[in-house]
Amino acid sequence: MVPLPIFIIDCQTITAVNLNIPGVKDRGLFIVFNFLGLGFRLPDQQSKEITFQAAFEQGIAIVETMKLHIFREENILFPQAMHLFSENDFDKLIL
Repeated sequence: MVPLPIFIIDCQTITAVNLNIPGVKDRGLFIVFNFLGLGFRLPDQQSKEITFQAAFEQGIAIVETMKLHIFREENILFPQAMHLFSENDFDKLIL
């Protein structure tokens, strides 16, 4: 069983635990949560703003990557699969 990350969230801290997950290639989400957790702990306002901006930008990059991934699945992968599978094969997949 693959260990899942545990996110501890309250009004003061956001902490991601167990970042060494086998098979996870993109750790962008963990970076966002770690930046947010770090930002809450920084003493000066300018450092907090820089850290929160970096977390925001990384979060936007994750969203854009997921949008591209979904687009490719819907417009390339799934249509190709529909051409490669016969109706009988497709019925077996659904069951």
